Amino acid sequence: MMKKIRFLANVHDKYTQEKYVKGQEKEFNNERADEILKTKYAELVEEVETAIKKVKTETAVKKTRKKKENDV
Repeated sequence: MMKKIRFLANVHDKYTQEKYVKGQEKEFNNERADEILKTKYAELVEEVETAIKKVKTETAVKKTRKKKENDV
């Protein structure tokens, strides 16, 4: 599994020497992510899944259209 992390400060990775900028988001494996989160220089980004209801276009149009007496 991977965890997505957002950096709260400009820091560099002690292993890879890669530089991370404040606000940057990056995915790490669980072990490395937990290690970075312990430093308090980053926070976990929680991804929220939303339910999407798919409706056929024809059905949506029929339900939203109001019938008038003069409509044929």
